Amino acid sequence: MAKSSSRQRATRRLSPQQLRPVTTLDPAKAASAALEKARRATERQPEDAAAWRHYGLLLARTLQKPVLHEAQAALTRALAFDPQALEPRAWLAMVCYHLGDSERASEHAQTVLAEQPQQPQALWAQAHLDNDAGRREQALAGVELALEHSLDDDRRLQEFRGLLLSDVGRLEDSAQVYKDLLVKVPNSWSYWNNLGTVYRDLSDLPAAEDAYRRATDAVGQKNATPYSNLVTLAHYDPAKSREQLYALSQEWQTRFAPTRVPARPRPEDRSAHRRLRIGMYSDGFRAHPVGHMIGAALGRLHPDEIELILYPTHAQGDVITRALKGFATQWTPVHAMSEDEFYEQLIEDRIDILFDLAGHNRGTRARVIARQPAPLIVKWVGGLINTTGIHAIDYLLSDAIETPPGAAEDAFYTEKLIRLPDDYIVYHPTPYAPPVGPLPALEQGRLTLGCFNNPTKLNTELIHQWSQLLHALPGSRLLLKGKAFDSEPVCERMRAAFAAEGIESDRVLLEGFEPHQALLNTYNRVDIALDTWPYSGGLTTCESLLMGVPVVTLPGPTFAGRHSATHLTNAGLPELVVSSWDEYRARVIELASDLDSLATIRQHLRQVLRESPVCDSQRFARHFMIAMRAIWQRYCEDKPPAALTLDKQGQAWFDGEAEPMAVSVPEPLPLTKAEARQLDAFNWKLPSKLVVLDNSSKLLRGGALPILLKTGAFGIVAFDPQSQVEQPERFSNTEQVQLFRHALLGDGQPATLYACLEPRLSSTLAPLPAEQLPREVREGARVLTQLPIQTIALDQIEGLESLDWLLLDGLSDASTILEHGTQALKNGLLIEVRIDFERTHQRQPSLDEISYWASRNGFRFYCFHDIGRRSHLPERDDLLKKQRSELIVADALFIPSVARLAELTDEQCLKLAFLLHTIYGIRDLSYELLARVDADKAEAYLIAEGIVKRPLEEGLNEAEAEGNIIVDAGGGAVELDEDGMVDDVRAQTKEDMSTLLDSEQEDEFVFD
Repeated sequence: MAKSSSRQRATRRLSPQQLRPVTTLDPAKAASAALEKARRATERQPEDAAAWRHYGLLLARTLQKPVLHEAQAALTRALAFDPQALEPRAWLAMVCYHLGDSERASEHAQTVLAEQPQQPQALWAQAHLDNDAGRREQALAGVELALEHSLDDDRRLQEFRGLLLSDVGRLEDSAQVYKDLLVKVPNSWSYWNNLGTVYRDLSDLPAAEDAYRRATDAVGQKNATPYSNLVTLAHYDPAKSREQLYALSQEWQTRFAPTRVPARPRPEDRSAHRRLRIGMYSDGFRAHPVGHMIGAALGRLHPDEIELILYPTHAQGDVITRALKGFATQWTPVHAMSEDEFYEQLIEDRIDILFDLAGHNRGTRARVIARQPAPLIVKWVGGLINTTGIHAIDYLLSDAIETPPGAAEDAFYTEKLIRLPDDYIVYHPTPYAPPVGPLPALEQGRLTLGCFNNPTKLNTELIHQWSQLLHALPGSRLLLKGKAFDSEPVCERMRAAFAAEGIESDRVLLEGFEPHQALLNTYNRVDIALDTWPYSGGLTTCESLLMGVPVVTLPGPTFAGRHSATHLTNAGLPELVVSSWDEYRARVIELASDLDSLATIRQHLRQVLRESPVCDSQRFARHFMIAMRAIWQRYCEDKPPAALTLDKQGQAWFDGEAEPMAVSVPEPLPLTKAEARQLDAFNWKLPSKLVVLDNSSKLLRGGALPILLKTGAFGIVAFDPQSQVEQPERFSNTEQVQLFRHALLGDGQPATLYACLEPRLSSTLAPLPAEQLPREVREGARVLTQLPIQTIALDQIEGLESLDWLLLDGLSDASTILEHGTQALKNGLLIEVRIDFERTHQRQPSLDEISYWASRNGFRFYCFHDIGRRSHLPERDDLLKKQRSELIVADALFIPSVARLAELTDEQCLKLAFLLHTIYGIRDLSYELLARVDADKAEAYLIAEGIVKRPLEEGLNEAEAEGNIIVDAGGGAVELDEDGMVDDVRAQTKEDMSTLLDSEQEDEFVFD
């Protein structure tokens, strides 16, 4: 019986083939079962720290987004029972990081590392934080230490190490990491994808393409990242035809777009002239080509026209990030959001026009875009290399150089093209650009050609053509600069390629990464810049011109190949854009043949660039808004998207329309440098808007109106009794300004408007008899007619719950206005009254009368502002000294009395301080008011205004010594350009500045 039983058992054994599927499924089933068991344990023992710890760790180790919140809750619960436990806190740091809470992640990681400096998960989390902050070497060291002390074969940590190795320029080491991982997991799409990106950085395009295709095959439809990388890579390849590139882009739609596309959201308010909600997402809201090429334009957009909602897909931040954040109505980081979460966020935010500023590059959210989360979707800079192939994108923002007009060009785009009249971007010159040096060839006796584009853009055809040029210019050298040249194998291959063309290695200079300012200074060693083909330079071309170096370009067949062409043409340098390789060589040789002329060109290029449309942010912003208004208006008319062209006058012509669309856009008013600096210098964070009542529309007629509206801090009620405000319709649809024409403040009774020969003297006050008037105004004060006009008593204005700032002109009955406004002004903060000491009208405001009213109603006279004086000296050219001693006019400022000032709330103190600072430049009382609210904020104000010496931050002395930072003499903000744009670089350390990379050195491809 025993033997028989043994044979029976033997016959039940499974073969190895039968066992294999079970073995494959067992780990997943076991993990699921263990997770469920752990969850039930927390239900049975809700006060057991070990149960919560075990459950939380099982969830956290997956690092899968759907369970991260649950993992966070479980680990937090475990730590509540046992705060000293290090492993759950370390994993909680990782979980918080992947949920986008970097601050909490840092707190947990630092707590663990203070107790156990070699704890792997805490080191891992801290490495992520260091990488986001640009501390890549430090991040790499942390990861390698974590791997030394990790008990697990953590492939995710190895993969992260591969990414960091690539970022610090150790490309071969990075490639080896992914090759080793692929031995263990041969069909991992993320390993193949990341290896493809390293091969791309090594300029090995065939290997990169093969790796991306393997990744694409491995991942299928689950992730579009490797295919997006494949699309981008193809545009570097001179062997790819335009038809092939178009087909490759189109295939994205077939592979990854949803089969059932959700209906687009339809806004309730589809009025053509309302304020638009424009959303933009990008990985480039920082020192990046996107940041450099949209920042100045976004800063010019009128807040009455749009609400700007920005979605950064990156965790890094710098001075450009802070500037863009200041322009935004809403700033919502989405780097930690899943596709579904981002889609829901867009729907919730009710975006009218959504901009994709990533394309198929880093930060891509193409699969979200394919779900049509906005009524209109537009592609602009950021991976803008050609058509996206995504059918959900309605328009692509371009110009007539990037995309020449005509059906032949349009046929290669799935989007409808918007052609702006100038460049499709506006360049924002960096504030720390070094001075343009003398022409190197004159000092060195030989010519230096240069190219600082991404080395991936260098190919055999380009090397052949450049070699022909070097042969034609004996003794000349070629300087190539890029991060990839930190790799010696890359340098060896490049030298070998030129050697095969007969170019000696000492004529080809290869240099690696440098901080941005140092890179710009390297242009002072270059005489002429050579553009790449078929993928041209973008920001590098603008920076070359900024440094006085002309760029010669041969446009490529796609959008990616025409960046330089449009920048050069719009900078007024079309002669540098050629149509053949023969002409390319001829143009470089022509420039090199007359070094004196080249030296002259060098000294003027920066000014030529700055004064061109390429840098005209105000002009660009105006045309941008016309285009947005036009496509929105067409949408409101239920018309499908159509190609749009703006002419030089800003007229919007849609294809198929006989007439331009009538688009009403307010004309942006110019900002002065002082106004822009004032806007950026200090973050006031006012709790609510200042309510302003302006009796003569002084604010609406002044040049400072844009700065007031851009702050978003003012709600203005203005009266315009004589219709002096130009284009009053621009205020008809804004929440910030209410304009009442043919009325003014008074006692609420009808009054008479005395219309004078000179309109500025017209008033509800009768002019004095001619014999009492100064000679220069007698004729102008002659009354032409008398008109009835309605006055409004201040205390009777409905809906005026509070009044912070009242402006009264010198030609109104100010005493009557104030007597009928005591209730409205009982909590007022500032009254400005224009006082004419040389009277021209009856009952003009008197300082004595206004001061008497103020003393009875909780106000006191503070100071004069905007003072006008007369000189009694003769008007003569030989005067050595001038004096104006007689006071004839001034604005009298009245603030709360001493007793009422002491009773102001914190909100009122902030408002009054902001008003005194912003409008009147009064800093001492502004400081005192701020100090009552927040001593630290008051100290920051003193520093921001240069009133006290700025404390030196760690590393600042070293940074200044190495020339990596520019600070003005007062320690204040540095001016960026002639438009008055300001970039706050006052606290930038050497480390921060090192992140300001050249555009073409940025890794445009996507690591998993």
